Amino acid sequence: MSKNNVGAKKAYRLMCGLQGGCSVRGGLAIDYKNCARNLNCFIGGSDAQLIVNIMEERVKYAPNFSFEFRVEEKRLFSMFWADETSKYNYKEFGDAVSFDATYQTNRYNMVFVPFTGIDNHKRCVTFGAGLLTREDTDSYKWLLKCFLKAFGSPPKIIMSDQDPAIKKAVDELLPLSSHRLCMWHITTKLPKKLTWEIANNSDFKKRFNNLIWNAKINEVEFEAGWDNMITEFHLEDNTWLRKMFGLRRLWIPAFFKNVPLSVVTDSSDGVDMFDVLERKKSVSTRTKEVVPDQPEEEEYHFDSLVKDKDFKVTHNKSEGSFMCTCMHFEHVGVLCRHIFSVMRYYNLEKIPERYILKRWCRDIIPPELLRRRFKNSQMNGKVNQAAIDIFSTVDRCVSFLSHDPVKLHEYLEEINKLKMKYCLSSSSDNLVNMNHFEQIIGVTLPKEREIENPSIINNKGSGTHGKRLKSKKEMLTNQCHKPKRMCNSCKQKVNHDKRNCPLKAKVV
Repeated sequence: MSKNNVGAKKAYRLMCGLQGGCSVRGGLAIDYKNCARNLNCFIGGSDAQLIVNIMEERVKYAPNFSFEFRVEEKRLFSMFWADETSKYNYKEFGDAVSFDATYQTNRYNMVFVPFTGIDNHKRCVTFGAGLLTREDTDSYKWLLKCFLKAFGSPPKIIMSDQDPAIKKAVDELLPLSSHRLCMWHITTKLPKKLTWEIANNSDFKKRFNNLIWNAKINEVEFEAGWDNMITEFHLEDNTWLRKMFGLRRLWIPAFFKNVPLSVVTDSSDGVDMFDVLERKKSVSTRTKEVVPDQPEEEEYHFDSLVKDKDFKVTHNKSEGSFMCTCMHFEHVGVLCRHIFSVMRYYNLEKIPERYILKRWCRDIIPPELLRRRFKNSQMNGKVNQAAIDIFSTVDRCVSFLSHDPVKLHEYLEEINKLKMKYCLSSSSDNLVNMNHFEQIIGVTLPKEREIENPSIINNKGSGTHGKRLKSKKEMLTNQCHKPKRMCNSCKQKVNHDKRNCPLKAKVV
């Protein structure tokens, strides 16, 4: 269970439940904790060397597995990896990639940087990942070079936060990709950049969200709506809003409607999505206009979510093509309701093949690829498969014999004979433990270390000891969740005591 990140205490409870109770299982939870402690002692200072060895073993035995690492001053500095499934996902869904560097992991404070996208079920899918010791331009450039080496071609859209180091690296190495800022990171900053009254004003939040998320309006309409909102709520002096308006071409959907985003969504991994579903009245054909200069094209006008505005659908009869001014198909890859209304007008019973994109098909990823599991070596794979077969065989036999107590006891006696034959003739406990630990890790413990563990450093947004700096709002929220106690100075149940009570008289 340690391979699946199950803790010692939970593993003990699961094993007791599977084997009929703690009395049957034997041992205590502390034994499992001691095993985890012994495993950590067994690894010692070989963390970096072991992970490099494991990845290099996968490069040998796993098909199409990519792994790159960098060492500085004999210490692991950064690494990148991607497997065959990730590369297949990138081939089909790699038109928009989120490059998120807001994670922080492990005791070394290395930054976890995943490359993620959206699959045909609108779920997050991982293309690759990296670990960086520093968040500077050189580190991001190295990571992007590894990404291009593994996948071959750059994405159409790459999204990130507002880190200038990322922007510099993306502009240099991905000049053909359109760089966009993550909407989720921007909108989460909004309450911190406004006064409490404005941030909790329901009218302002509704106006703001309807404006920035609306993919149906054009650039002029967005700028006019933004100016009206700023004037109405008296936010002309807000520096952050002025800065974000200056960067509007990097994060507002109205400014990149022509770029196919493949339904990019906002999520916990930090990825953006534009919800273009219309929830108001259904679309109906209002007028039909024949364009004189183009007799094969007809135009239809529809009501839209934006007040006092029509959408126009152009249908080319000779080519069988449809185009709508909402540009939902160009932006998302799915036909809009306006085009469907015109198709119903012509009694079309089947959607043209040209409008069924491969990336939205159900069986685009082979099922056998999703079920495939890679081991570090062929020998480890055979051993693990044999262990799985043994567990499955024993489970099926016990289930089959559970109704016959006599045969079940006979089966138990045979199992005990095999146990006496193979288990009691093993070598010393220390050797068994070493072999068991090496089996869990997947590689043999190296006798000499060529790569030392990374140095613990502070990255962007980190305080002392590598801890992330918390905002005032987050600190106040955590403080509210703490249990209150009686203050002997103000005689109230609060989150302070007599020593730091605000009513305490100050001694000058």
